[in-house]
Amino acid sequence: MNALIGDVPLRNLLSIWAPYCLQRRDDGAYVALNRQYRPIGCKERGNIETCPIAFFILGMTPQLAARLSFWKDTNMERIYLYNDACAPKNVKQMARYIARLVILAKQRVEYCDVAKLKAELNAAFRVVTLRVS
Repeated sequence: MNALIGDVPLRNLLSIWAPYCLQRRDDGAYVALNRQYRPIGCKERGNIETCPIAFFILGMTPQLAARLSFWKDTNMERIYLYNDACAPKNVKQMARYIARLVILAKQRVEYCDVAKLKAELNAAFRVVTLRVS
């Protein structure tokens, strides 16, 4: 019997608990998604724009995205860390995946506080509203 996370069967830990891709939000912060496109450890997909488990990768560039990407893609919007068709199942594939995670782990990050960000945006909006009034 397979356990479920949300409505998706838990087939292996890699598909649930390991980063499959990094999805960039509108504010530039990234959310690490599992194979079901859910934030790591979350049961629901939800809206990644309000996901509290987000981080800014300081110094993100197309070159860094290509180093992290399984496909060597420079696109910074969604960075795939492994290919679903050949998810790391043997030592060689796992070593390549872990090498990408090591590159990611060495990056400086700043965690995104959604509540703080909303407060800053609201404060900025009030200032603009007051100036216009």
